[in-house]
Amino acid sequence: MTLMGSDALILPRRHCDPGLKPGKQSRSKCTIIADVATRSILEGAKALVRANRRAISNPNQQSLAVALSQLEEEIASFDARQRHVALTALGGPQRISGLAGVISGDMRVGTPVVIRRPDRNSPTHLSAPDGFPLIQVRGFDSIQEEVNVCAEEFTRFLAGGLQPEDLMAIAIDDRAAKAYLSALAAALAERGISSNNIIADRYSEPAFTIAGKTTLSTVYRAKGNEAAVVAVLGGDAVPLNTRTGRNRLFTAFTRTKGWLRITGMGESFAPLRAEVRTATGFAPEMRFQMPDPTEIEFIQRDLSEKNARLQRAQAEMERMKDDLGLTDEDLKTLIGARRRNGRT
Repeated sequence: MTLMGSDALILPRRHCDPGLKPGKQSRSKCTIIADVATRSILEGAKALVRANRRAISNPNQQSLAVALSQLEEEIASFDARQRHVALTALGGPQRISGLAGVISGDMRVGTPVVIRRPDRNSPTHLSAPDGFPLIQVRGFDSIQEEVNVCAEEFTRFLAGGLQPEDLMAIAIDDRAAKAYLSALAAALAERGISSNNIIADRYSEPAFTIAGKTTLSTVYRAKGNEAAVVAVLGGDAVPLNTRTGRNRLFTAFTRTKGWLRITGMGESFAPLRAEVRTATGFAPEMRFQMPDPTEIEFIQRDLSEKNARLQRAQAEMERMKDDLGLTDEDLKTLIGARRRNGRT
């Protein structure tokens, strides 16, 4: 875990109470509240210190477990140091530095910008064994192909020494989430792998992580959780030209602390696949043309509002299907009848 933008947590004393003279700003009410609130946030953050001791009996055969164990030790060590600094230095304005990278470019609209984050600014590193790239993106022709390849990948990771609970699959296509996850659960079962399908029973809410079981989830249920390996299925269904769509991708991709697999179907998946491959090809640099913030906001507001309405309509239709026992064909018949009657 990293605490980015710590100024949002700790208020600069000079901004707390404009009515106080500079010499009396030291313990204004605003400052005390900010200090207490910040300490509470840091003390309560579940991911700050998370040492995870793994039982590794044969390092040569459990190369993935060894790599992951080293990463988790680095994370725990970094979080402990960060927590100590943050909790013992709350007397004034703070800023956790070293997170930003080196910026090349003047940030003017339309000009090229390159951002690079030096290795020394990264608290953790994962040394991936050969044959296990950190990020992989692949396209397929059907849901069944996607889930079969995902099941095979999970089998390989387990053979490398990871535990079932280290693996998470996220169906990012809301419309087909049930189909994806039920098919994947079946494919895993055929390979002797137990799974915890979060949405299998709409009337219950199981624990997100269960020992001995891989986690199968939607992107919304995955928020706030993480796994060593994350497979994102149905990437073709995410609109890249909306803020909502990209936020969903960001949430799904950042659930991993190690390896990421991204899959989708058909031509609609091609833009995301190309973008991911371009980005990974430039790593550790990020390259882009500086956009016009005003145009972005105008376009995003219009697209996001429409997308939000469509998502609400989709959620309502899914609820109706479940409550009334309707199928997709039933809904198509109803919509067709409305059109024939002159209602749209």
